[in-house]
Amino acid sequence: MRVLYILPYSLFPVNSGNKNLTYNLLKQAEFLYNCDILLLVDNNSDQDLIKEYFKTNLSRINNLFFYAYNFKSFNYFNIFKVFHPAFLKYYNSDVVKFLKNINYRFEYDIIHFDMIHTSFYKTYCKNIKSILVASDSYSLSARISFLSEKKVFIKLKLLVQYFLFRFYEKYIYKLFDSVCFVSQIDLSFASINNYNKNFRIIKIGVDDIFFVNSKIKFENQNFKGLLLAGSIDHHQNAFNFIEFINLLHEFNINIPITIIGKNIDNNLLKFISCYTSISYISYVENYVDFLNQDWIYVYPQKLGTGLQTKLQQAMAIGLPVIALKWSLSALELPKETCIAFECENYSQFIFHIRELSVNLNLRKNISFNSANFIRNKYSQNSIKLEIVDIYTNTFL
Repeated sequence: MRVLYILPYSLFPVNSGNKNLTYNLLKQAEFLYNCDILLLVDNNSDQDLIKEYFKTNLSRINNLFFYAYNFKSFNYFNIFKVFHPAFLKYYNSDVVKFLKNINYRFEYDIIHFDMIHTSFYKTYCKNIKSILVASDSYSLSARISFLSEKKVFIKLKLLVQYFLFRFYEKYIYKLFDSVCFVSQIDLSFASINNYNKNFRIIKIGVDDIFFVNSKIKFENQNFKGLLLAGSIDHHQNAFNFIEFINLLHEFNINIPITIIGKNIDNNLLKFISCYTSISYISYVENYVDFLNQDWIYVYPQKLGTGLQTKLQQAMAIGLPVIALKWSLSALELPKETCIAFECENYSQFIFHIRELSVNLNLRKNISFNSANFIRNKYSQNSIKLEIVDIYTNTFL
């Protein structure tokens, strides 16, 4: 089977949930199919370096096609071609010509569109079977943000964004033979709006390195501290972090805190600068080794949809995880075994932090259960057959 992948980024470094999903999917697909990749990259991208990354990590990919976009030079008249303003920067007339050409020559059996940002290109290759890995429902995400926002102007902006995404998803999903989401929540929301009958769940695989290198040394009273993670560039999530840390201090919990994440919100950065017990790390070179310490992993984020890759990786390493129920719901944790702490509110976070901080056996048990659960359900081998099933059913 010949498959063309259209990606709205260079893939490397693999530093986001979407990139992680696509990278691990390609690691399986390159052994099963004849794969080419079309990359939409910034004009300043080092194409030779990207090629070297692929050669090292995905050596069986046949061809890489590079097409540039530029954040500052897109044409606003192209809004009529992409149907949604959020995707303007990804429009490239040369890509349109390429797709129109292969559309009539049937060079590929399937075209895999990665993320909704590339989906408008489907209108130029309707003759070829196609999969859209939307990952999340963007209209659902906009709706959740709208309901949580307090500022009137931003709330109005989010409402407009919600209706734009809802209209676009209803139109674009119908063009695809399969549309894949990473969680049942997103799939169910899309199904309610009757966008497409061919919705599927696609799991985000966890790289084997997270299982192989799991060797946490648990210390009774001298554990590393709290590791707080989430999308801290978003102002609402940053506010949640501040709310949670304030509650820790109200309950006199004086445990060292490390916050990790890209592009921290200025209000959160200013807040934590007042505390010597709180450190911030934007990036670590070896993330696996960094995780592989006796942390209590805390995820205070209230906004978002889909499957939270950060939580998967922490659990695969064997860290005890504390998070709100929505964050863990996509994992569909069994009720009979304690694998992670699903909380209704931050007060329950406090209870479990106290419990874990003094109970070595509990930390060890959670570590064993969570690592086994992720290995059995989300390892590379466990998702291989699902990928084959999705591609085969799309092609038929």
